[in-house]
Amino acid sequence: MNSSKPHHEANTPSKNQTEDSNIEKNTFSPFLVGLITNGTNPKVFVYISAMFTTLAGQFKPTILIGISLYISLQTFAWFVMVSFLFCQKTTRNLYYSHQKKIDLAMAIILIYFAAYLLLLNK
Repeated sequence: MNSSKPHHEANTPSKNQTEDSNIEKNTFSPFLVGLITNGTNPKVFVYISAMFTTLAGQFKPTILIGISLYISLQTFAWFVMVSFLFCQKTTRNLYYSHQKKIDLAMAIILIYFAAYLLLLNK
């Protein structure tokens, strides 16, 4: 028990331990923010609700669990792929240089899809 450090210094983390802890927090933080963002995204809620209300009466519960796992893995794989692509500086710069065109194209596609759904239900 004899230590050259006073008792209060023995219990404080070293500078390296504090830096390691900060690195762990910073590595997990983007994942947590992404999870919360997607979990509270109304489009995700509508998508999942539509999928399960459509499939619920058609399949047994065990098959629904399999479908749920598949959708979860597919979504996870998609976001991992996107995150790896956008970690690359060239991909990120390419996206930023064409961002307005990409946003306009997506808006047109979504408006077309919404109009199609509206006309389909008449």
